Amino acid sequence: MGNQYPQEDSGFAERRRQRKQELRQDFFKDKSPALKMGWRFLVSSGLLAVGIWIVALPMWYLTSASQIEIQGTRLLLPKQLKDKIQIDFPQYIFRMRPQAIASQLEKKAPVYNVVVKRSIFPLKVTVIVQERQPVATTILNGEMGFIDSKGVWISAKSYPPNLKKPQLVVLGTSPSILQGWKKLFSQISQSPVKISKLDFRSPNNLILTTDLGLVYCGVYTYAKMEKQIQMLDRLRSLPQSAANLNFTHIDLINPNFPVVDGVAPKLKPKP
Repeated sequence: MGNQYPQEDSGFAERRRQRKQELRQDFFKDKSPALKMGWRFLVSSGLLAVGIWIVALPMWYLTSASQIEIQGTRLLLPKQLKDKIQIDFPQYIFRMRPQAIASQLEKKAPVYNVVVKRSIFPLKVTVIVQERQPVATTILNGEMGFIDSKGVWISAKSYPPNLKKPQLVVLGTSPSILQGWKKLFSQISQSPVKISKLDFRSPNNLILTTDLGLVYCGVYTYAKMEKQIQMLDRLRSLPQSAANLNFTHIDLINPNFPVVDGVAPKLKPKP
């Protein structure tokens, strides 16, 4: 007996729902199509107006740079990047152009592959950057700066003053050197003999400062540098074997026949 009441309540609710549906159908049954469309238009317009009112509330506006979050920095200061983003506050978050912000930073700061994301809970803008890592110190057009591994020159003013400078130094930097830098840097990075300086000031003779001393390379080419680095590896015992020569430089212009101050050193056989 006690289990009958829930069934009766459920049946009553179902009958009431059906009755409401019948009344709704009766209301529109004798109405013209124009009235039906008008009614639907009013309902849709009301919902649209409510939606517009909601998105126009002040809660959707950025009011300060504190709502901008910078991610991915190790060398640069987040505030330094925020200062380069031009936003007029208050700024309606849905009118912001993420790609425009990314382009601003890539032009004004040593970063690339910038991604800008908007979020509303909480309301903020997240900027994810990849920093350009300096691999060499150099001077270009009279201004001190750095070169990254891709051959992009960056002014030293773009980094904090306490930045740890790269050990590699490049002299005589020019646009053509930067253009071929990616391949050259890859080569010298793999050299078994440490290379600390590249001197391009003579157009016909690249001079390397290495742990073995000065090395004359002649006009740089990728294929020749490969052989020159291999020969440097074979010459690593040179300071001991040529201690009495007191040599000033190693001539590797022809990498197959190294010359040390006019003397061809004895080399160990290739392994």
